[in-house]
This record gives sequence, C-alpha cells and structure tokens, in this order.
Amino acid sequence: MPMKKALVPIMTALIRDKLLKHRDENVQAIVASCLNHATRVTAPIQPYLDHQMRDMFGLFMVVLRGQLSRLTGDNYDRVVKVLHFMGLGRTVLIMMDLDIDQMIVDLFQFFFDTISPNYPPVIFQYMEDVMTLVIEESDEVSLELLTPLLDSVRMDNKNVSPVSWELGTAVFEKCSTKLQPYLKEAVKKMNLEVNDYAEIVVSLCTNENMLEEETAAALSGDGVSELNGASEGEQAGPTSQVNDGEVVQLEMDIGVHRRRRLRTYLENWRREFL
Repeated sequence: MPMKKALVPIMTALIRDKLLKHRDENVQAIVASCLNHATRVTAPIQPYLDHQMRDMFGLFMVVLRGQLSRLTGDNYDRVVKVLHFMGLGRTVLIMMDLDIDQMIVDLFQFFFDTISPNYPPVIFQYMEDVMTLVIEESDEVSLELLTPLLDSVRMDNKNVSPVSWELGTAVFEKCSTKLQPYLKEAVKKMNLEVNDYAEIVVSLCTNENMLEEETAAALSGDGVSELNGASEGEQAGPTSQVNDGEVVQLEMDIGVHRRRRLRTYLENWRREFL
C-alpha cells in the first residue's frame, strides 16, 4: 500500500496529455512502458478511470505499431513487455470492458499484418495468447472480430504470409468450440466458400455434430462426474478465493455487467502473481 501511494504523483503525471499524447516516439514508448508497470502494480484494480484507460490503450496501439517491427533496441523491448502483459496479466480483459471494440479489432488486424518469420517465436505466442483470451472471454464473437481471423486463414494467404496463416490457424484450433457457431453464421451471411480456407475452417463448418459429439462423450462414463465437478468448482471457486468485498467495490466503479470477466481477471492474476 505505501508503495502504491508513493506512485500516485508519478501515475497522475503519466496520464496527462503532455506525456500521454507526446509526439516523440521515444517518449511514447517510455510512457507506455511506465503505464504498463503502473497497471501491474495496481493489478487487479485498474489504475485509472475508464476514459483514461481508453487513452492508455490507444497509446499502447501507437507504440506497438511504431516499435514492434524494429526487432531490436530499448523501445522494442518495452513494447514486447506491453504485449506480454496484455495476455499474461489479462489487462486485455479490461480493454474488453471499455467499449473500444474497434480497437480490439484493429489489434487483431495489426497482429496478422505484422507477424512474420523475422519475429522470435515468443512474439507469435504472445499474440496468440491475447487473441485466444479475447475470444474465449467474449460474450459473443462479432463479425468484425471474426473477419481478420478468417482473412488470415485463406488458402492463398498460406503462401503470401505463412506465419500469419499459422497464427490464425492456431487461434482457430484453440478456440474452435467457441468460434464454431459464429463461423457458421459468418459463412452464411458472407456467402463464403469454405474450401478457400484452412482445413480447420472446413472442419468446423462441415461437421454439424461436432459439439453434440463432444458433449455426448463428456456425459458418458466418467464424464458425468467430471462435468459435475467442474460445475461445482465454478460455483464454489470464486467465493472461496475472491474477496466479495473487492468485487462489490469494483462493480460500483465499473458496472455489474463486468462481473464474470472481473472474477476471471482476479483469479488469473492471483494465480500468476501471488
């Protein structure tokens, strides 16, 4: 607590327009790095008001676009840490609750446009982690969010941008159950030819009974007890591990509709950092 209080003047200065909207790219990268650290220090509580958080994530987008392709240097190292913590620290969950859906779509598009063989494997993993987290924690997957993901796994993109194609395929495979109904709807709405896309897309669109088969398998034999155990764990887990007072206080600030993602953020943060 004393440490957080000591940081208040610095955190207040960082969020002012003089620094937050500075035009020098070196200043931008340094400020973004400091804001990223501030988010880690105050986690699992967001360090600023919602409109300030939107500006903070806007700066993150600016420095990611400007520095990640450099591949070396101090500013590159700074933005890699920003990207890493968006997934590891689940700060992207905060981003999802700020009504900046277009920024998240732009983030997905940036990942697919930017990833290349020049990047170390860890960058591929960080991008995959962020996108997977967004999809799995979304109440629903919009067509706007699904579009860059679909574009990445077009068969012609396999030769044009093979790493982008691999990234999209990896996300589809990890989020197949969540994406399947939205994918089928998008194919119908956009009149897409599924054979123009990666095998995972074809599989999800043509296997009508995939979800039913998975459910039936889970319910057979030991699957019943496993499902029951998971259900009980979901009901008991948050109550036993998260202080309800924290949740109530946070809900007063950010709205009841964030409850599920808030609990996920709290639980994952504590598991990683406490």
